[in-house]
Amino acid sequence: MTLKRPQVLRQLPVVVNDLGFARGGDWVVPCQRSTEGSLSDVSVRRTAAVRMVLQAARNPIRFGDLLSKLGAESPQTPPAIIEGMLTALVDQRVLLTALHPPLTVTDPHAYIVAQLKGIDGVPEIRGQRSAVDLRLNCSISLPPAVLREAEAAASILVRLAPPRPAWQAYHAAFLERYGPGALVGVRQLVDADTGLGYPAGYRGSLSKVAPQLLSRDVRLAELALQATLDGCTDLVLDDRTVAELATPDAAPAAPHTELRFSLHARTPLDLDAGKFTLIVVSASRHAGTSVGRFLYLFEPGDRDRIQRAYSALPTGTPGALAVQLSCPPLSARIRNLARTPEVLPLLPIGEYHHPSQSALHVDDLAVTADAHRFSLRSLSHGCPVEPLMLNAVDLRHGTHPLARFLCEINTARNNPCAPFFWGYVAQRFPFLPRVRWGRTVLSPARWNIGAGGLPSPSASWQIWARSFQERQRAHHIPDVVQLGDDDVRIRLDLTEPAHLTLLRAHLNRTGNAALTEGNAEYGWIGGRPHEIVVPFALKANPQAVPPPRRSTLACPGPGRLPGASEWFYAKLYGHPGRQADLLTIYLPDLLSAWDTGSPDDWWFLRYDDPEPHLRLRLRLHDPGQYGAAAHLFGAWATRVHCDGLLRDFTLNTYHPETGRYGTGAALHQAETAFAADSAVAVAQLRTGLNAQALVAASHVDIATNFIGGDGLPWLVEQVARGGEPALDRDVLGQARQLLPVPPGLLERRRTTLSEYRAQLDGDDVNAILADLLHLHHARMIGIDPDSERTCLRLARAVAQELIARERT
Repeated sequence: MTLKRPQVLRQLPVVVNDLGFARGGDWVVPCQRSTEGSLSDVSVRRTAAVRMVLQAARNPIRFGDLLSKLGAESPQTPPAIIEGMLTALVDQRVLLTALHPPLTVTDPHAYIVAQLKGIDGVPEIRGQRSAVDLRLNCSISLPPAVLREAEAAASILVRLAPPRPAWQAYHAAFLERYGPGALVGVRQLVDADTGLGYPAGYRGSLSKVAPQLLSRDVRLAELALQATLDGCTDLVLDDRTVAELATPDAAPAAPHTELRFSLHARTPLDLDAGKFTLIVVSASRHAGTSVGRFLYLFEPGDRDRIQRAYSALPTGTPGALAVQLSCPPLSARIRNLARTPEVLPLLPIGEYHHPSQSALHVDDLAVTADAHRFSLRSLSHGCPVEPLMLNAVDLRHGTHPLARFLCEINTARNNPCAPFFWGYVAQRFPFLPRVRWGRTVLSPARWNIGAGGLPSPSASWQIWARSFQERQRAHHIPDVVQLGDDDVRIRLDLTEPAHLTLLRAHLNRTGNAALTEGNAEYGWIGGRPHEIVVPFALKANPQAVPPPRRSTLACPGPGRLPGASEWFYAKLYGHPGRQADLLTIYLPDLLSAWDTGSPDDWWFLRYDDPEPHLRLRLRLHDPGQYGAAAHLFGAWATRVHCDGLLRDFTLNTYHPETGRYGTGAALHQAETAFAADSAVAVAQLRTGLNAQALVAASHVDIATNFIGGDGLPWLVEQVARGGEPALDRDVLGQARQLLPVPPGLLERRRTTLSEYRAQLDGDDVNAILADLLHLHHARMIGIDPDSERTCLRLARAVAQELIARERT
């Protein structure tokens, strides 16, 4: 209510909410809570007055000063109108006031009192408190065996973590749209209108990824059914079973995590003797999520020690700057759970902070990626950035999607330490056995109870209770259970009518209930329920992500739109086995009639996503000739279709990979080199010789003409040695021969490669050479990693022989 008093609001500093962004003629602040409690985007017209506010309040400014500033700019507007507009912007959270404590403030009452000090009219809040926190003045020592068991449990959970198809799809989409090594601003990337938007599963995301039935899901369903048939409540994992369930070629683990568990042991002596069971409660996305909000309760010495430990956590990328992300949760009711003292350099989002208190700003952040993972980077610092949110607020449902994205992007392609997941099939079974590994219970026994098999809500208590007790005996449900999932659980004694009443009410409200076993041996700790939190970090060196190839952001423009650029871009769909004929027999007819552009200025790629097709790009003399080009292309495509080599085609927007190949003159020269390489590839296809031998011979030619005398050593040093299967001697013999291509085409490719190389001062020439070799393989054979590795090995063998010949 304090903000409703104009005399108070005029004296408070305000600043623009950095969650906001421009969309068309509006200013949008996403995911704001309405007075009815629902979440929606707030949108205000970006009038001249609003634009003045957004400019003037980029940094904190007193509300009264902002009012005076706008009054001076618009003297004809009554002050009451201006103040009403500014107050509305505060109400809509377009502007944030200093009266809302940042999440790094652990005593919000004292903070608010300090902000209101000296302001008249608010004495009633002084001295009022609604809650206190409690800390026990005791300590507990655990034997080393517990730590070893917890470490083993964390390692097993990493191995058993299921794939994350939403992030796999997002990674593929990033590489497809921007290319490896591109640097894309975070706001540009997550914009659903001009970028990729958020990954599937994020709040507001339009992307959908259907659950995939994996061999892991099938095997887990078999194990659960077999345990049920055998009447077993335990599924004991061994090395063989873990290997069956683990994701093949799994990514490295995240750099650190945190395991929450309870211990079952009758006495402290049993605990010391190793006679205990470790029950996994949960696993965290990174260290500090569970303990962060309790830090201010520790004694100063303990708090400093824990904070130093968090500051020293390893990063996933060498030289990365770890920062503390501070963003209000979507529900004001859980802000007390999200408050954490400042431990790391601060990255605030969506809350009031003075710029001097912040290490980074969201507009300073950009994303890059290589073939394996993402990396978030600071443009001003020129280094990787790894945000950590030191609270346990659920990222999916309780956190703003931008904050979630920043927390997840660096480890999106790592294998997480995650709670055991039964898979999309077994998770719906009526009963799931307890999952054990050594002395650890990775997942307790669970019963999924549906309301459909019980009497209706209108049935009498006696009838309902008798029916449930019959089901309880038939399904061997213990008397003591836990109701709920994740952190929202309540312990029930099913022999107590009051507890059964709670269960019935839950079933009537939701239609189903997840019950897990709740019996516990807490004798070692005096019978007290508890949770123990242990952080873990990798010992191995972090995985390096190649830096972006350019320090400038990828162009946020619309790409080369059809009819608005000099590029004509078509995707030709059909059987991949017909592509060579289409390129060598039919394409020349199109090029000979192509009077809307140069017949030499075109290039192609074979592609498989989402289905096999050719990507053909032809440069026009002028964008105005697009209509004539489309008419000519359509007539040619009709003939190809009638001859049975083309099913369909689409005309598309061309998004140059500027982060990969450069901009301006460098990009133009790269495209010229692509055209020269495409002409060589078509000539090679006409020979009918072994495609891998031709690719290997071209690899040697490309390397030596792109980086000169370093080309052969590059192939020997950069291409992995050995591998299976052994190289075919006949194919290797063909690769040693001179390329059977008209000399003019080879000379043109050599010239364009040399000219492109001259445009790349300061760029990663090694990475670009690897890309050029990859593209040549894609033109000749397509996307086939095994074949590409074979061709590189053939090229390496040829390079070794040529180096040896030069030495002799």
